[in-house]
Amino acid sequence: MNSHATPRGFPIRSMAASSSHLPKQASGIPQSSNDDYNTIPEEDREHIDEVFELMDLKKKGWLNSYEFRHSLSALGFDLSKPEYYQQLETHGHPPQDWAEPHNCPVNRLLVYLDQFRLCAARLIAMRDPRDEATKVFGMFDYDGDGVISFDDMRHLAQDIKDERTMTDEEIQTMIDHLDHDGKGGVNLEEFIQMMEEAG
Repeated sequence: MNSHATPRGFPIRSMAASSSHLPKQASGIPQSSNDDYNTIPEEDREHIDEVFELMDLKKKGWLNSYEFRHSLSALGFDLSKPEYYQQLETHGHPPQDWAEPHNCPVNRLLVYLDQFRLCAARLIAMRDPRDEATKVFGMFDYDGDGVISFDDMRHLAQDIKDERTMTDEEIQTMIDHLDHDGKGGVNLEEFIQMMEEAG
């Protein structure tokens, strides 16, 4: 699989994101405020719900620790083990039939939809836009030389396979517009500037 193909963890943007398909929150599970969730862009909210629905294959209404970790990765968060355990401890709940809930090991905690939304929304809100732009730049810089060149852009255009492929002239015009010092490509700072202007 080509890691340059998409900045998303899963190519699932075409799935229906209606919350009516999502499982209802189990009774007895603490409900969290969705204020954080409601403040992020709609596209991010849809993506969070799509990932939950995809990972909750058996429609249980919760994610186990393994599914939770992979769900965060699908949203673009590759957390270290301590960071992941911190999120699981903060947002997870013991299984309802666990004899001593206060003694439940962290890796046995379950994350329900409401808590998953809260966790993901907070992580999204904390993203540094420059870090995100740097990741995207790395995906476009196929040869890893620190410059998105004509060849990189042509490679990208072939990978995307859109309805209409960009012509060589269009690619060159785009590079010329963004290349401020005539090096024949777009460096990270120019790319970040372009992203900030577009965003």
